[in-house]
Amino acid sequence: MRRKILTSGNSPKGSRNTLCGWIAILLMTALFCSSCLKDDDDNNVTYYSDTAITAFALSSFNRTVHTTTAAGKDSTYVAQMAGSGYKFYIDQQKQIIYNPDSLPAGSDAAHVICTITSKNSGIIMLKSLTSDSLAIYSATDSINFSQPRILRVYSNDGSSSRDYTVKVNVHQEEAEEFNWNLLMSDEENLAQTSCLRLAALGDRCFAFGLADDGKSTFMMDLQQRADGKEDYFALSFEGDVTGRIASSGKELLILEGTTLHRYTLSETGALTASTDNDRNVGNIAQLLAADDKCIYARATNGDLLVSTDYCLTWTKEGTDHDNSLLPTENLSSIIVPSTTNADIHRLLLIGNREEGAFPADATAQIWGKSIEPGVTGEEWYYINENDCSFPLPRMRSLSAIHYDTLILAVGAAGFGGSSVSAFTKFFVSQDGGINWRGNSLYSFPKGFSSNNVFAMTVDSENRIWMACGESGQIWRGRMNRLGWETEQKAFTK
Repeated sequence: MRRKILTSGNSPKGSRNTLCGWIAILLMTALFCSSCLKDDDDNNVTYYSDTAITAFALSSFNRTVHTTTAAGKDSTYVAQMAGSGYKFYIDQQKQIIYNPDSLPAGSDAAHVICTITSKNSGIIMLKSLTSDSLAIYSATDSINFSQPRILRVYSNDGSSSRDYTVKVNVHQEEAEEFNWNLLMSDEENLAQTSCLRLAALGDRCFAFGLADDGKSTFMMDLQQRADGKEDYFALSFEGDVTGRIASSGKELLILEGTTLHRYTLSETGALTASTDNDRNVGNIAQLLAADDKCIYARATNGDLLVSTDYCLTWTKEGTDHDNSLLPTENLSSIIVPSTTNADIHRLLLIGNREEGAFPADATAQIWGKSIEPGVTGEEWYYINENDCSFPLPRMRSLSAIHYDTLILAVGAAGFGGSSVSAFTKFFVSQDGGINWRGNSLYSFPKGFSSNNVFAMTVDSENRIWMACGESGQIWRGRMNRLGWETEQKAFTK
């Protein structure tokens, strides 16, 4: 459909009068139509001087979809998409219109049909992409929104107008696609250590490894190290503290002897430290986990303990099975939020039992407990591999994380009763750590290389970090949609 093009603004001489003339004609037409009503009482027509765009919605748009044929070849097809699933928000103060949930990758924003509503049936016009010309909006015309467009709406008495900038956001990457980046190779500390642990603090990731002599543990900021900074944050702790580290995401805790080191990030991103001396940790074998209120630990006699005062006092926790089933090596602690109640979480411990004492184990050991505000004394429960159709195999350097709505676990070669090969796939659980299967969305990056020394974690920006022994590789990756920014959806006066 061809449109009548009107001009305004800096267009040639006389064009503004032309525009006003067209608007006047439209208004006179509306008045004429209303005067033809049969009942004189229905001839009362009110004209308003105020105006605004009150609604904007997409009717339809096309999307090029990439797929794979049965023969394994890449292919594409064009699908017509309904626009009703992508809501547009109108910021009347800034006079902008946009969709906070972007259209999927491959959407054709250059040929979009939309429905626009104005206050008091004001006249809506669309500014040209190449000049100040205006065209009357039509709900049946395709509009090019490949770049921001200006809509002008006139009051129905022709005395005022408002301009709105319309932005149709389109994702430039596929939502369900995972991308890895190799930040560094041959990092000598990672390549040479015999024991490795990763811990996230906000959007930062720190590596802990045992030094060559086995008498100290190094700590370093992986991002700063990968950036090649000479003064990258690095510390050394006396003894092996790789089993005495816990992070709540907001606070990183490291137990060195009877001293508790606490690290937090300032608003500017600076790492700040505080030290608590003379902690009551004589019988603490491992720090297991931490949340905003508690620190969890395993005692030397196998008991599970909890502290609410930074390791000064401890309370024994109950378990529904014998403590000999608790994992003691390659431990990962995971806090999983409830899908129905934001205040309730589940804390999971995933790891292996000591190889010498339990040589026949074929599966990892998984325990959990419920964490609810104001509720104490919740027992730890054991997830029995005999109740699982697909249990998690026992693997060296087993690492597990909570990611999106899933739990992911990876590891090197199986041992004991497990014969699984090293780093063959990501084991994924959708049911809270009970069953574990592969998932095509998650795989190891091309070029990945590690020996049995390996660690993984996830930061507050939904980025997965992997550090590899022998190769000294540092990998970081993320599911595309988990990195997308969320635009404002609510406006107040």
